[in-house]
Amino acid sequence: MRCGRHGQDALIGHWLKEAAGWRSRPFAGLFAWSFYQERDTKEFLEAFLAWARETFRTPEPNADKKRVAAALAALRAHPLVLVLDGLEVLQEGPDDTSYGSFLDGDLRELLAALCQRDHRSLAVLTSRFVFADLDRFLGTAFHQLELHGLAPDNGARLLEELGVHGPPAEREHVSEQLDGHPLGLRVFADALPEEDRDQPRQFLDESFHVGALPEGASLNDKLRRLLVFYEKKLPVAQVRILGIVSLFRAPIADETVVRLVRGVFCEALPDDATLTTDLRRLQSRGILTREPIEGGQGSACHPILRDHFRGRAPRHGRGYRAPFRGPAHRTALRGAAPKRQGDRARAAGDRAAPGRGGLQGGERTVQTAAALRRGLPMDPRLGGGPPLCARLRAR
Repeated sequence: MRCGRHGQDALIGHWLKEAAGWRSRPFAGLFAWSFYQERDTKEFLEAFLAWARETFRTPEPNADKKRVAAALAALRAHPLVLVLDGLEVLQEGPDDTSYGSFLDGDLRELLAALCQRDHRSLAVLTSRFVFADLDRFLGTAFHQLELHGLAPDNGARLLEELGVHGPPAEREHVSEQLDGHPLGLRVFADALPEEDRDQPRQFLDESFHVGALPEGASLNDKLRRLLVFYEKKLPVAQVRILGIVSLFRAPIADETVVRLVRGVFCEALPDDATLTTDLRRLQSRGILTREPIEGGQGSACHPILRDHFRGRAPRHGRGYRAPFRGPAHRTALRGAAPKRQGDRARAAGDRAAPGRGGLQGGERTVQTAAALRRGLPMDPRLGGGPPLCARLRAR
């Protein structure tokens, strides 16, 4: 298992390395899977079963036995910790009437069965969405924990590390106003003008006052307002980079980001080396995160950033070039149509069907190419909320 430095996978890494509670039972093994890196449930089940055969000499499932049944048999036969990270890529988004439901039938069957049957294993799930299919088990075999923001003093320390000065009380006030949201604090620090570095509260109050943000506004409303100021400060090239990355839920390879920025926008832009440097700056400031993809790491952004910057995605008209007409563009976006995941994805069609593993090198799906040609986001269900961490415990 490889644990990253940001978000849910960082939390899982900390929990596994530092917390002792999960060791209260004698587990025989741990298997972790990131759906950010590989979203095909069939691949996950086959990898888990291959690991179980190698580790515990479990029998090869016969042709008539479903992968889900074989996986459940292994989890019942041996006390295992199963970590599934990034499940929101296989769930209905906040704008759907079935918000939080799994798009894949096998995944839904596996997790529901773990809540219903006797076993000694533990499943740890992470998602930015609720687990609608498991609600009926809440409080018994299923326990859900919503992750909250940083405490004011910790938020103040993060702002100080990001170059925000002034009295600690001012930095704590900023953190409280942004609910201790780490991304919000990073955006604030990046948007803060140099002349206001020693008086961060004044800038925050001004940015919230302009536009008449109401008292008691939600965190999302505050972040949207802050992002308006942040975007104005960014160089055009970095806005374009965020616009491209925001089109995709899965991490996207850096070279592909640069190729898409160059291929989609017809305005004058820096050369590839400068675009790559701008991309690195967004990564180093924590605006874009580094996530594992096949063969290395790619860039990804938080759903709140996607909601804002996908509105800067290319549209027909000024500043837009119809993409992928030349050989280089076809090479950049070649690839098969995405696989459809389970019964819900088959019903929803290409709108909901995720591809394998996101952008890998120069590959992209036909669905994405078509979406960009129309100037539309690839996935209309993009959205966000606080990350959720859930545990499915033995009954």
